[in-house]
Amino acid sequence: SKLKVVQPNIRVCDLFFLESYRQVMKMRPKDLWKRLMVKFRGEEGLDYGGVAREWLYLLSHEMLNPYYGLFQYSRDDIYTLQINPDSAVNPEHLSYFHFVGRIMGMAVFHGHYIDGGFTLPFYKQLLGKPITLDDMESVDPDLHNSLVWILHGSRKGLIVCGLGKIDINDWKSNTRLKHCTPDSNIVKWFWRAVESFDEERRARLLQFVTGSSRVPLQGFKALQGAAGPRLFTIHQIDANTDNLPKAHTCFNRIDIPPYELYDKLYDKLLTAIEETCGFAVE
Repeated sequence: SKLKVVQPNIRVCDLFFLESYRQVMKMRPKDLWKRLMVKFRGEEGLDYGGVAREWLYLLSHEMLNPYYGLFQYSRDDIYTLQINPDSAVNPEHLSYFHFVGRIMGMAVFHGHYIDGGFTLPFYKQLLGKPITLDDMESVDPDLHNSLVWILHGSRKGLIVCGLGKIDINDWKSNTRLKHCTPDSNIVKWFWRAVESFDEERRARLLQFVTGSSRVPLQGFKALQGAAGPRLFTIHQIDANTDNLPKAHTCFNRIDIPPYELYDKLYDKLLTAIEETCGFAVE
């Protein structure tokens, strides 16, 4: 199944959401099982998996946004989502929920993740499991008195959304090096920069390189590339050190020029993850 959508930015997020909605909803159910190929208008990126992964991630960020009235946060201080009881103010709300279900199914089937998580009763409903009074306690932390129950039930959410917290040791242990070694300055400085980042910047770096800010449930060893599992890769390239690092999301690879100083690598890496988007072509 092939999709061609506008590249999302601040001005066209609504258009990106609606265009994706129209294209996905006109597809036949059997087409949703086919290989997913996505092309952003105006971009050269070829979809070997990375473009579709980022499309699903960015689209989920939009469709789960409470701004659209379909979902709401379960509490002001907790960012799990539940269905908005007032969603019917949008006359098309049932069709949009159908669309959300298709996107979640496509994400699970194709091995990708979405940007968001739901309450545990929501997942149990999806799985056809009965909802108990204890489940409802998890929606409100003030009433919740069973941490063990949460740890047991939250795995259902991880199947769809992946792990939110990034384990740097796991990341290091499951990273491939190309044209460099663990003792290369580029490698040592890269990890030094990662360790200095807060969780948000680490997630943005991961999304810049892989197309998703979430880690698979099995950890970094289970990162997916164009043709199946592919480790995160640091590639030192022979390039002008005025250039920014370049990401290849279909191969989970970051190309880094041989910067002379740590501060320069840090600044260039930060600029790359905060001010650029798009796909390199191989």
